[in-house]
Amino acid sequence: MNSTKINLKKLNILDFDGQEFSIRLINDYLINLGQLIKNNGGVYKLGKALNINYLNIWQALKLNSIPLYMLRSICKYFNLDNLGENIEAYKYYRGRKWIKNPILEIKESPELVEIAGHMLGDGFLTIEKECLSTYTNTSKTLIESFKILCQKVFGDINLTTYCDKRFDAQTVILPTQISFILSKFYPEILNKNVPEHLFKLSKEYLCTFIIAFADDESCVTTSAISYVQKDKNVLEDIRKLHLLVGFKEENLTL
Repeated sequence: MNSTKINLKKLNILDFDGQEFSIRLINDYLINLGQLIKNNGGVYKLGKALNINYLNIWQALKLNSIPLYMLRSICKYFNLDNLGENIEAYKYYRGRKWIKNPILEIKESPELVEIAGHMLGDGFLTIEKECLSTYTNTSKTLIESFKILCQKVFGDINLTTYCDKRFDAQTVILPTQISFILSKFYPEILNKNVPEHLFKLSKEYLCTFIIAFADDESCVTTSAISYVQKDKNVLEDIRKLHLLVGFKEENLTL
């Protein structure tokens, strides 16, 4: 493993170009912003200044569901620099689920890596329209643990879970904004591959990823841990991760 210090990835929701997310403001801030707009010529004047249809601005403020690009432009126009601390929730522009008390700057952490391990294992990650990302498991403990991980990493969100009685399994449906963020951190998981970035991380992160993947894809006996995976390339990468955390070559067979 590379002994040099690796910069962990991080991503701030407010750094995106603004088309992806809609923002819900804290009510007092929304009221003050509306009054500020009114005192400075109203939404019509603001729309002309920003080259945004004033009716779109009016509708967004009325619903308190404001596209990030629009909100950023409004704040810049009025020299407002405290937007981050006045966001109550956000959602993906075509999504329905709001993440409340959001963590706007998401940093690569053991919890995020653990989510990635589960998504590679029994998860399905997609950013395609009309498709949903999911995590499925027969273990209620793992399902609840996964939901807690999502709350720790992203913020307060009520994740939808449904039960498939045919297989005695539960499925967590991920809101689109979480799918989008995960795809930015680890795009390889969209194609069910081990993220290349993982090979540069510390043993703590690698072990976390391995354990999460093993929870989903392994079978434990008294003499061995066996992984069941149809993709040989994934198994080869998992073998390499085991070597990086200290397993001996002779103890790993493929």
